[in-house]
Amino acid sequence: MASVHVGADSQSRAPWYSPRRVFVEGENFETRIVVKNDGSASFPPEEMVLRFAWEYPTGQRNPIEIRLSPHQIKPGGSYEHQAQRRLVLSSGIALLKLEYTPYDGRDLVLHDEDGQQIKFQGNRALHTFRGVAVIELQTLAGLYLAAIAAAISAVGLILAVLLR
Repeated sequence: MASVHVGADSQSRAPWYSPRRVFVEGENFETRIVVKNDGSASFPPEEMVLRFAWEYPTGQRNPIEIRLSPHQIKPGGSYEHQAQRRLVLSSGIALLKLEYTPYDGRDLVLHDEDGQQIKFQGNRALHTFRGVAVIELQTLAGLYLAAIAAAISAVGLILAVLLR
């Protein structure tokens, strides 16, 4: 049995008001894919092509193709695909989808970046992220600054009333 582990990391800087990085439209993110052979026989039994694609609400795609030759991954071994840097093509939810051919993948188990098994049925997403537009980040920053200014004004007003 083989398992596929998928992860994605934003290469954008975290906004000053958030501890987490966000996936910003037009900036880079990185996709990591590892195929591990947990079985007692070499994997795959015949040639296999894994076609991953990040699909965006706009219809744009970031494809990643991995070709595995027969018996390429020995028992207990793994194949780590070179990390792929791509641009976030649009704001909205991006879905990572997978198709594999010609081998049917009966011995293939899919895992997310936390090691949790993905129940893959049909053409569902293996991984997702929310892309944000730069204008959204600027709007949020402005709202945070307005909230901070309002809080400071409220404290100033309270102090003015108390000190009279």
